[in-house]
Amino acid sequence: MKFKNKVVIVTGGASGIGFALCSELSKRGAKVILADIDSEGGVKGAETINKNAGLVIPVCVDATKETEITNLIRSTINEYGKLDYIFNNAGIGGDMDFRNVTIEHWKRMVDLNLWSVIYGTTAAYKVMVEQGFGHIINTASISGLIPTPAKVLYNTTKAAVISLSTTLRYEAAEFGVKVSVVCPGAVKSHIWSTPILGVRDQDDTDLIPPEAISAEKAANIILKGIVHNKEKIVFPFLMRFVFWLYRIHPSILNLPFRKIVRESLSSNK
Repeated sequence: MKFKNKVVIVTGGASGIGFALCSELSKRGAKVILADIDSEGGVKGAETINKNAGLVIPVCVDATKETEITNLIRSTINEYGKLDYIFNNAGIGGDMDFRNVTIEHWKRMVDLNLWSVIYGTTAAYKVMVEQGFGHIINTASISGLIPTPAKVLYNTTKAAVISLSTTLRYEAAEFGVKVSVVCPGAVKSHIWSTPILGVRDQDDTDLIPPEAISAEKAANIILKGIVHNKEKIVFPFLMRFVFWLYRIHPSILNLPFRKIVRESLSSNK
């Protein structure tokens, strides 16, 4: 009953973890605003969920535009009178040899993975402080906690999201507002096949790691963490264990990380 009749915004809600969150929240009785720049995907996703008597409203929003995020939150408050949860989930992945990185790559990654979270957090926080309740959930990555090679741009943005969330959490608690950050390992989604600059490849099956968990399982883990108001929601178990090892003894990952670098550089020759 935790989410029944709660008003929720999910950015990046048309696919992957975002869509799974919309679906699961709807099953649990929440009113969900599915926000995504992919308007067609958002409408189809909402229709699919609503066939099972859900209440999902698709909205076309570019999360990298401050005015669009601010207007989304304002219209949600005008319509429902409150905002209980916001999932700042929109983002992009991408591995890249740093020798090939350009400022355009940086701008694209920072806009999608960091500025979108800053916009959503800033606008939602002001509303939640005024109403005296609410929960902000920002999607980062295990790569923001562990410096996985060949992901300099991605890791940098995700580490920033973690710092933003964990730091704000203390301040927000004084006003009745909760803040959590999601740090997933491998999850099955299109993020594996979307270049930093460009469009998604159609055949992405071979790019998804074999250990990746389903987006549906990820969504359930995330919601369980939210119910318990966890600061960091790190999953699956293997990633929590690796993170624990890294915190105790960082050099333990030196050899596997060097292997990743060599393989990555070799494949780019």
